[in-house]
Amino acid sequence: MVAPQDPGAKTSSRCTPGTARATHAFEIVGYSLHKGLGSGKCICSDTFSVGGHEWRILYYPDGYTKEDNEEYVSVFVQLNGEGGEVRALLDLRLVEEASGLSMSVVSKGSPITFKAGTIRGYPKFKKRSELEASPYLRDDRLVIECEITVVKEPRVVQTSPVFQAMVPLSDLSGNLAKLLEAQDEADVIFKVKGETFPAHKIILAMRSPVFKAQFYGPMKDKRMRNVTVEDIQPAVFKALVHFIYTDSLPSMDDVDDDEYDEMVKHLLVAADRYAVESIFDEAAVEDMLEEVESILRSLEDGEEYISIFIDLMNKGCEVRFLSDLRLVEEPSARSFSMVIVDLRQPLPCQAGTTWGHLRFIKRSELEASPYLQDDRVIIECEITVIKEPGVRQTPSVFEALVPPSDLSDILGRLLEAQDAADLITTRK
Repeated sequence: MVAPQDPGAKTSSRCTPGTARATHAFEIVGYSLHKGLGSGKCICSDTFSVGGHEWRILYYPDGYTKEDNEEYVSVFVQLNGEGGEVRALLDLRLVEEASGLSMSVVSKGSPITFKAGTIRGYPKFKKRSELEASPYLRDDRLVIECEITVVKEPRVVQTSPVFQAMVPLSDLSGNLAKLLEAQDEADVIFKVKGETFPAHKIILAMRSPVFKAQFYGPMKDKRMRNVTVEDIQPAVFKALVHFIYTDSLPSMDDVDDDEYDEMVKHLLVAADRYAVESIFDEAAVEDMLEEVESILRSLEDGEEYISIFIDLMNKGCEVRFLSDLRLVEEPSARSFSMVIVDLRQPLPCQAGTTWGHLRFIKRSELEASPYLQDDRVIIECEITVIKEPGVRQTPSVFEALVPPSDLSDILGRLLEAQDAADLITTRK
């Protein structure tokens, strides 16, 4: 078990911003009479106090500037007084007189910095045409509501230290791996093609609904100790049980690439048979299945295409190369690079293997092209070998991605559900 680190002394404090909030309603009677006052000219509300500061609303019936004059009314807020700065949240609303409800027109979610004597606001507060057609203008009367929240200096206080238990890093999967390896208290033995694998029913059941039904379901046999497994290779079953106990795959360093790929495929089948979820990363499995489906689709409609492959003939070697396959137009001797098969990144290729393209070109397209003349076609292949002395590049293979372990969550649910509990403790 990994030892916890000493956290040392620990103190804490809390910062709480102080705020002061107030709302002022500015009633403008005779709305139509104020039109034509002129751009840049305003009507001011009475001053009101928020957070120890004096404020007022400035209403510009013909807009703050000439460019806003034709379409908008402008609304600003001014901080009165001398010197200093104030940070505040601003929410400007229009009030519907009939219902008393207000609608926020502009609202700043973060504090605005006001300087004494300066104004902050919105030249394009509301289109005049929209305002005059809205329910907020009634009987030539308009009410603008301004809510200001002054943000004061934060208050910092020391908080009581909270005892925090240092929980060591989980070694649950390691402990279960040792339990599996030691075979302590194993209560079931699986026989797979002449090999035996002792295990623990409760651990298998918590990861597999199939095992749970077999060992603890209505048709269970309490005396069941030996289980024969058909249609699964011993190595595959061993890897499956190892994953059930540890949420990881056993080491496969002693198998070659082809054997590894086959193991992964059979392991997927076995996991599906016993409904063991998340044995491989879902995205990785989907990518592999899409690749297989793509190959199958290519084979199904392969009769419509001609295929071109490159074969490395030298024995006992491996090279990395760039490949560009082209069709040559015979009269002009010009070649046309098939973009779909222009391999821009170096490919590793081993002796005896082939690289190529099932769908090089559709047969119908080739036969209608200038590249087929007098029953003759020329395929041009440009290969650039990448030499890297002292570096050996192996073929890329599919790598199974195991998702993060959720053993702790699974055991937690098992404890809460009390399934197959065989021990009850009481406290005196």
